[in-house]
Amino acid sequence: MYGESPEALRDLFLTSFGPIKALFDRLDEDRREELRDALADYFKHYQQADGSVSTPREYLVAIGIRRNT
Repeated sequence: MYGESPEALRDLFLTSFGPIKALFDRLDEDRREELRDALADYFKHYQQADGSVSTPREYLVAIGIRRNT
């Protein structure tokens, strides 16, 4: 996953990633600030020299073969 900055990816997650957005919407303001800070800190671990962020993402490719029955 790529982003312009840790804060840009944090904001993307807070507004677009369902489980994080749902959690954020239920928190009081103090806890929202903690979550904002924690997400930005997480993405800072993957920050590049130019300030952008590139996080490793694992994925699984499943290939199926349809049999004629």
